[in-house]
Amino acid sequence: MITSLKSIGRGSLIIILWIIGASLFIATLLRFTSVTEQSLDWLYVTAGCLAFFFGGWSAGTANKEKGLMIGLTTGVAVSMIIAIIQWTGYNTGLSLHQGLYHLLYIALALIGGILGVNRVTVNKR
Repeated sequence: MITSLKSIGRGSLIIILWIIGASLFIATLLRFTSVTEQSLDWLYVTAGCLAFFFGGWSAGTANKEKGLMIGLTTGVAVSMIIAIIQWTGYNTGLSLHQGLYHLLYIALALIGGILGVNRVTVNKR
């Protein structure tokens, strides 16, 4: 139980750090180039997908079992945090469009958790 919670926390932290890093990168691009915000829509989605996948991977690797549940729980936890921040900070709920993106992100965290648990390790003797 404690190992699972630590794994979920680790995966959630990885997701949040990836999102912050991607946000800083995109903000730098917008500030110092002539790129518009509308032309970077694909980059936002890609950054979120990578963040959730590697967060699920990290959680699955840390837990070493139950990759499906760990990945799913990690993805749902971070999506709930994002929804709560949006609800309390911006006084709006998730739209259908955002909900579909979050389903994609949760699915990628789930796949990352499965692959993280089942990653191949070579033992050197």
